[in-house]
Amino acid sequence: MVYKNKSESKILNETVTFTIEGLKIEGEASDGNVIQFSLAPGEEKKIKLATLVGGFSFGMGNSYSITSESD
Repeated sequence: MVYKNKSESKILNETVTFTIEGLKIEGEASDGNVIQFSLAPGEEKKIKLATLVGGFSFGMGNSYSITSESD
């Protein structure tokens, strides 16, 4: 998954909650299956899921806020 902030003056604050089976979140400092991050204008964030042995399933939920750079 790729998150991009294409704005010129807004900051994206995102929380992504995963429900995963047979998968793991790669290379992230996560709190269980929750990842939180902020993106300044022009930044992007990639979240990678890697399969473990056997089949897999996943679901996800997002919550976000948008603020001005001056806030």
